[in-house]
Amino acid sequence: MPNRVKSVALCIWLTFGNAVSLECYNCPNIDSLSKCNTSKICNPAEVCFQDAVISGQTKTVNLGCIDYKQCGSQSSGSGALIGREVSRRQDNRCHECCASDHCNKLLCSQRKASQCLDDETIDCVRMDSVFGICKDIQHAKSLCPKFCRLCDVVDGVWSEWSTWSECDVTCESGTQTRARTCTNPAPAHGGLDCAGKTMETKRCYKELCPVHGQWSEWASWEACSTTCDVGIERRQRSCTNPAPSRFGDHCFGLNVDDRLCMPGACSNGGWSPWQPWDPCSVSCGGGIRSRSRICSNPTPSPYGHYCVGNPFQIETCSTEACQATVKDVAFQAHTLTNTAPLNGEKLVFSTTTLDKGSGYNNKTGIYITPVAGIYMFTLQLCITASRFIYFEIDTAEGPIHKGCFNDDASDFSGCQTATTIAELDAKEHVWIKSGSSTSGTDFWKESKVWNSFSGVLISTVT
Repeated sequence: MPNRVKSVALCIWLTFGNAVSLECYNCPNIDSLSKCNTSKICNPAEVCFQDAVISGQTKTVNLGCIDYKQCGSQSSGSGALIGREVSRRQDNRCHECCASDHCNKLLCSQRKASQCLDDETIDCVRMDSVFGICKDIQHAKSLCPKFCRLCDVVDGVWSEWSTWSECDVTCESGTQTRARTCTNPAPAHGGLDCAGKTMETKRCYKELCPVHGQWSEWASWEACSTTCDVGIERRQRSCTNPAPSRFGDHCFGLNVDDRLCMPGACSNGGWSPWQPWDPCSVSCGGGIRSRSRICSNPTPSPYGHYCVGNPFQIETCSTEACQATVKDVAFQAHTLTNTAPLNGEKLVFSTTTLDKGSGYNNKTGIYITPVAGIYMFTLQLCITASRFIYFEIDTAEGPIHKGCFNDDASDFSGCQTATTIAELDAKEHVWIKSGSSTSGTDFWKESKVWNSFSGVLISTVT
């Protein structure tokens, strides 16, 4: 190899020194050296060259003339041959030059990958011991495939690019892609993968997109429609952020917003003057009277405050003692609420036909004397046939009368009367109490006869 370098350099120098042009084989892009039968005369300062590229199972060769300055080793390191750098595993290319007529058919003697033969000009044993060429599969398969047992190595080759995809947008600018795979053939048995991109992209352009309308921000609230109580205030917005164009959609919703507003009450309520006092409820003995006022000075507006305070006043009146007269006190009540009372139970007469002096309570059966004096009480009870009953006219101090009513007839009920007179103090309680009797319903009750209790003031006591 060193002798060959010296001879090529000497040949180039001699040729240029004598200004003799070389005749070189000239064939671009052929797959076999045997197909090249044409040559050309090189210009001065040019030499013959061969450029060989093996891709997968295909070998492409270029033969012709080239400026001698473009010749020389591609690497100055120890892992290089003339024109061949064994350390660059991804580069399956050979570029060599020579300086004698028709010499460039002898250069770059690599065969196609399908031909499993060692290069006759290469000592594969020495190359492997010096450079470890068998470890460089890319070069070993073209120079020493048989020696390095690389006959079945297959480098990957790209498939054809797929068609471009549809644009990924429907308007304006988008992207299209296409892909290829390293399957023509795929790398096998340690062969090289395809170098380059598996995917390419490019810009694509559509017509301008429609612009859909968007609402602007709400404007400030306008002034309330009233100065007091309840009104309406309004704010607005517009479909201008942006405005719709190129058949874009208009904004969805309302452009006006209303709400109630209440600046304040038009008026709060004020009291009218008090009305005159009403007449006293009694002329003596202590009563009450009242007076009123209304919230109308002024009347509060719908959202104004109502007047604070009480619309009524009540006070006592006619507190001097009354001088009672005989004709002012009397009562009568009838209709028993219970016709079968228990022993000791009060008899209650629910219907009051007369009550001058307001003394009888037809809920409790108790008469309260309005004034001190002499009273006469009368009791009428209608007894059921073959019944008898004991009774008392009682006070808190004890009974003022005791009696017994009975009816011997077996088929007729009769009414019996008892009368008593007693001197009583004012506010003294008087009632009728039932005593022991025969069992069953004691009193006879119908619309034609009354069980009754009455009293009258005969005279006052001074």
